[in-house]
Amino acid sequence: MLLKMPNPRPNAKRTLDMTESEFLEHAEEIKITFGNKEIVFKPQAFKTGSFGWNATNQCKVTVNGKELPVQLTFNATVRGSKQTKAADTKEPTKKQPARAAA
Repeated sequence: MLLKMPNPRPNAKRTLDMTESEFLEHAEEIKITFGNKEIVFKPQAFKTGSFGWNATNQCKVTVNGKELPVQLTFNATVRGSKQTKAADTKEPTKKQPARAAA
């Protein structure tokens, strides 16, 4: 079943009042059942710069009386979280001394 949630402002940028480090410190695991298997989503920072929850697992699903092996990979990304990365990781820039031309 596909759930579609309307976006009242489809082209608007989202801003979050939470940094990546705050999310990772306070976010809790989420448990979801897929078939008869409980899947645990763990808070994670993704390589893309966004954050959210991730889960991977394996299970078997029966179709027409036959068991099929299934690989499960889920990402639940917090919308707008990629933009908070820059604010969360800003470090003071150190000026390098200019080198004299040889």
